[in-house]
Amino acid sequence: MSFAQHRRNWKYGCGAGACDRAQNVVLAKGVIPCDVLFVAEAPGASEDSIGLPLVGPAGMSLDDQIGRAAAECSVVRDWRFAYTNVVGCIPTDEDGLNAGPPDAEAVEKCRPRLEEFVAMADPKLIVCVGTVAHREFESGPKGARYVHTVKHPIGCKVIGITHPAYMLRAPAAQRGMLERRNVVLLMDAFEAVFGVKE
Repeated sequence: MSFAQHRRNWKYGCGAGACDRAQNVVLAKGVIPCDVLFVAEAPGASEDSIGLPLVGPAGMSLDDQIGRAAAECSVVRDWRFAYTNVVGCIPTDEDGLNAGPPDAEAVEKCRPRLEEFVAMADPKLIVCVGTVAHREFESGPKGARYVHTVKHPIGCKVIGITHPAYMLRAPAAQRGMLERRNVVLLMDAFEAVFGVKE
């Protein structure tokens, strides 16, 4: 499937209530197929306005962390990156105000879109940005509230990192520690997946 077809399939969203209130359905950015796919939770105000994922302050912070991790690891860095979210529309309340993380209905209805995109992206590494995304790629114990695992290529490594939006709200001292942790997790994943130079 082409990205153009994916856009046609989902141009009006997934049918969740948030889709009717969004300025834009935010699908993806980057190179398809990709080596590394970053999956965050939902568009914020900047993403809703522009129509692309991870372009606001949190996205810029993530780009900085990715750059630092790539610079510090000892592998060839000619990877293709792509970015998307668990849901394609900004979660808002009836008044149009940001309602925080996406609700269960939006996550459930948008899962086929996410799975379609993951299949098309065919990544070697999926980086779940925040707990909402990580929950979608890791099934919980039987009887847990979250038990779904998004289908992804066999052998594809999946890691979770702290969402930069959370870091931006954290105290400065904690922010530095969380950023460093993300950089190390990314660096370790890049080296594990793409191999260390001799």
